[in-house]
Amino acid sequence: MLPTIYVLGIIVSALAAISLTISGFQTSFLNGLVWLCLLGPAVFLTLVTTWRIILELCYAFFQLLLMVQDVTGVVDRISGQADQIGDAVEQVQSDLPRITFWRSSKKKIAREDADNRRHD
Repeated sequence: MLPTIYVLGIIVSALAAISLTISGFQTSFLNGLVWLCLLGPAVFLTLVTTWRIILELCYAFFQLLLMVQDVTGVVDRISGQADQIGDAVEQVQSDLPRITFWRSSKKKIAREDADNRRHD
C-alpha cells in the first residue's frame, strides 16, 4: 500500500512542478526558463523527499504499535504465570509450619539450665 501512495505523491509533485513551470512561462520566457532549469526540479525533489519522510514516519509508528502489542501480549502471559506461581507458593507456605530461626537469650539460657539439670 505504501508504494502506491508514494507513487501518487511523486505524480502529484511532478504535476505541481510542471504547473509552476507553465505559470512561469506565462509570466515571461526568462521566468519560465528559471522554473524549468532550477526551481521546478528543486520543488519536485523537495516535495518527493518530504512525502517520503512523512510515509516513513507513518510506517515506523505503525511498526512500533505492532511491537508494543506483541510486548503487551507477552507481559499478559507472564503476568498470568506469575499469579499461578504466587498461588502455589501461598499454598506451600500455608501447608508448612512456621520455623523459628532465632530464640531470645533468656529462653536459650533457661533451656541450657534445664539440659544441664537433666544431665546431673
